[in-house]
Amino acid sequence: MTRDESEQIEILLTDWYQWQAGYFPALGGGRVDPSCRNFPESDRHSDIEDRTDAAERRLKKKQAEQVDLCVDALVWQQRASIQTHMKNKLAGVEVWSNPRITFEEMHELYQDAKQALLPALRRRGMIKSVVVG
Repeated sequence: MTRDESEQIEILLTDWYQWQAGYFPALGGGRVDPSCRNFPESDRHSDIEDRTDAAERRLKKKQAEQVDLCVDALVWQQRASIQTHMKNKLAGVEVWSNPRITFEEMHELYQDAKQALLPALRRRGMIKSVVVG
């Protein structure tokens, strides 16, 4: 795995983790009639910038869903190492750990997980290959 591929995977995993952490189950009935669900009132007065932001959010959501499928295929140790690494990365300090695995083993599992994710993400067209001339 090249440094560029590793950085691309880091970005995808960070976006995936933020998407996953923002999940809240929708409880109760819907707020909108099903026939009007795709026509939100707020879109009527939105400008191009708002629409661009909304399109980028939808793109990140779709990418996160694809990354989620790839992460689900990993063994539990690799998934746990990704979760721990992402929590620490977003916290900015190394406060999260796994009592069953040392920090060195956790880092090794994280690198193995990224290596295992590379072909799956490449198959889904989420990793851009850089051609060196």
